[in-house]
Amino acid sequence: CQACEDDAPEQCAQCHSVDTQGDYTWAEIDGELQLLCWDCTDRIHKAELAKDARAASILNVDYIH
Repeated sequence: CQACEDDAPEQCAQCHSVDTQGDYTWAEIDGELQLLCWDCTDRIHKAELAKDARAASILNVDYIH
């Protein structure tokens, strides 16, 4: 029921850890909003940055040749 859901702690959609302090954040993953802990949010963000850096590196190399 809604009352039970309101009292239940949130759970990270990636690692399934339970939020006990309200420190989770919403993130869009595959076009869907999911609640994530900060560790998973940071890990995903860093992976995206690395992916973008690799893509930029490939573009730069192709441009030089």
